[in-house]
Amino acid sequence: MNTLHQLILREVEILFRPFEHRKIQLPTRIVMAQEQAPYGLEPQGMMQYYRYRAANEVGLILTAPVAIDDVSAAADMQTPLFYGGTALRTWKQICRVVHATHCKIAPLLRHAGMCRAEGESVPHPEAAPIGPSGINPYTLKQSGETISSSRMSQVVEAYAKAALAAKELNFDAVEIDGAAGSLIDQFFRAETNHRHDVYSAQAIARTRFTADIIHAIRKKVGKNFPIIFRFSQRGIGQCRTRLANTPEELAEFLQPLRNAGVDIFHCTGSPFSLPEFEGSGLNLAGWTRIITGAPVISTGEEATQSHKNLQKLYKMMQREEVDLISLMGELNTDPTWASQLHRGDAPMR
Repeated sequence: MNTLHQLILREVEILFRPFEHRKIQLPTRIVMAQEQAPYGLEPQGMMQYYRYRAANEVGLILTAPVAIDDVSAAADMQTPLFYGGTALRTWKQICRVVHATHCKIAPLLRHAGMCRAEGESVPHPEAAPIGPSGINPYTLKQSGETISSSRMSQVVEAYAKAALAAKELNFDAVEIDGAAGSLIDQFFRAETNHRHDVYSAQAIARTRFTADIIHAIRKKVGKNFPIIFRFSQRGIGQCRTRLANTPEELAEFLQPLRNAGVDIFHCTGSPFSLPEFEGSGLNLAGWTRIITGAPVISTGEEATQSHKNLQKLYKMMQREEVDLISLMGELNTDPTWASQLHRGDAPMR
């Protein structure tokens, strides 16, 4: 075994140490995140997909985005539902096959908001898309309904019911999607949130809707069930402003969510190896960890693609700037990829 290979194995090993948290313990630091459901929602295919990855040293599976029980929640017909007897029975079976290994699993609860497809290609096509101001993030044109306070209460309750269902189905945690143009993300963005009430996009008000959701979930699931929150500095489409330009602004954004009950933050959309703010070497996850004191998941697609990047990740984890690394591409393509990485067989530049 040559020296480079020995170094790679040493640096890889840190990813396969257990993650210990008082609410959740994971066998490895590798998290699999998904953008869309596998196998076109066919139950047996989905179960096989998750089982193979769980059996190959993935520590935590975050499912594809699943729609909560609101008529406008699903983005399209390929969005898995997280309500109704048939859908929940499938998710219970998926939970069971994952738990036949040491891997843990959490559903990614999502409301599409204004990113809902138009026409007949969605569940409940009669229902209009909703958003904080009815503005589509791709076009910045008003093409849906401005969500009312009463409808917001219904959506908050739908999130809480979905989280309770996850707990009752024996999921290990729940993740709330506040990124990628979700309804929650649309409340964060000045381009899509033109409100002038307590849910405006100004400073602390932009997190109020999300804090309401987290509070409602915590009330339903109790104090010991883990809540993960996913967010991104940058939006999608024409939403190009950053959530925070300084650590102080990031703290204003994160602290209400931490206080509401978030246990782990999933920081997406920023390259893991790039500093988030000028004058500091910390990435978004590192800053989030310092500000909140909570464990963090960092996006890491490029982290394991070269020895240089792997060295950076190794040092970040040694310094406890990053707790978990979220991977998508490799794991979606090859279910054995994490095991290959552990053996030192995964392709690396």
